[in-house]
Amino acid sequence: MRKVRVFNSVSIDGYFSARDGDYQWAHEGANDPELAEFTKSNAQGENVLVFGRVTYDVMVAWWPTAEAAKTMPEVAKGMNQAPKYVFSRSLKTASWANTTLLHDDPAGAIARIKASPGPDLTVLGSGTIVAQLTEAGVIDEIQLLVVPVILGSGKSLFSEVSGRPWWNLTKSKTFKNGRVFASYERLRHQKSGWSCKEPIFATSDERAARGLRSANLHAAKVMSTRGMLLPSAAFDR
Repeated sequence: MRKVRVFNSVSIDGYFSARDGDYQWAHEGANDPELAEFTKSNAQGENVLVFGRVTYDVMVAWWPTAEAAKTMPEVAKGMNQAPKYVFSRSLKTASWANTTLLHDDPAGAIARIKASPGPDLTVLGSGTIVAQLTEAGVIDEIQLLVVPVILGSGKSLFSEVSGRPWWNLTKSKTFKNGRVFASYERLRHQKSGWSCKEPIFATSDERAARGLRSANLHAAKVMSTRGMLLPSAAFDR
């Protein structure tokens, strides 16, 4: 079966886009030689690209241009030649070469494509689609490039994902310009957890009143086995 992966740049505070949709910050310093070489090697191999309409509009405004071919010739060539799926309810035609428009449900469509023969699929940008595919359990790998900037607010890739799925770190790389690459694969056997809505560190009277003695003892055991000490606010989520 084909794999479905996500590649996205995110800020330190976890946003892939500013609140107003701007993500020029993700490209600042992206022409760094070390990062450019990594981007080229990471983009090698046959892949089908997947976008939402907003991301498609950004991509088509850059990669087919002469400036893109001059700045990153090998990456531009790969982007232009790769087969592309674009999910959109409004687009009727697509000018970018090798692009197929899809108007149906992204999760169902990608699941069907994934089950068919062909190269792996990579979703770029497209936060809403990433959330839908993650929720549906279609994503196999998440690649994040953390950019050393704090946006303060913005759009999360996974804001609509439920169940707190766990992922396993499989690869990572730190760049001299401050960026950090991390690749995760989904854990098929999810970890079990527990939650406590009340403060975990309480006085004996409070524990007796709230009936939290057993929960506190369990929490202390969990934290001692993990070698960590967390403030009570960490359990108030």
